[in-house]
Amino acid sequence: MHNSFVVDHYGFVTHSIPDACAMWCKLLGFSPDGPEVLDPEQRVRIQFLSHDDRSDFRIELLAPCDPASPVMKSARAGGGLHHVCVRVATLDEFAEQIGKTPLVPVSAPTPAPAFGGRKVAFAYLTGLGLLEFVESAGAPTLAAFTDPSFGELRASFRSFLSS
Repeated sequence: MHNSFVVDHYGFVTHSIPDACAMWCKLLGFSPDGPEVLDPEQRVRIQFLSHDDRSDFRIELLAPCDPASPVMKSARAGGGLHHVCVRVATLDEFAEQIGKTPLVPVSAPTPAPAFGGRKVAFAYLTGLGLLEFVESAGAPTLAAFTDPSFGELRASFRSFLSS
């Protein structure tokens, strides 16, 4: 049995960080967790939120700051859940490791300002959607996604599509 992956945060796209932050904080009991961060590579502004009662449950608000931002289309459609971020030990051999998993790569590892320069990468997994991976000491390796249950989920989806 491998170590379980730990969710670092859930990413939500919004057109306005101040408006979304006010809603999450007032209605759902979250608080800003650090300052707003600009990620020029992804062309987004980022604000993390945490919950007083659940320190292990974080939200990442993402707002486009450029028309070419990869989240602009989602923001214009009203926003919402964009990705789930899980912690992995390293992304140093991402291209090699991802080829051994049912994951479909979306973006290569790149240093992320929101994580103090730790690398992040994105991939798609049938049944889960868009996943972000962030390097975190002590986390399982990306190779743990070779667990048979991930492949079985993908195979059952292919079967569904062909029926």
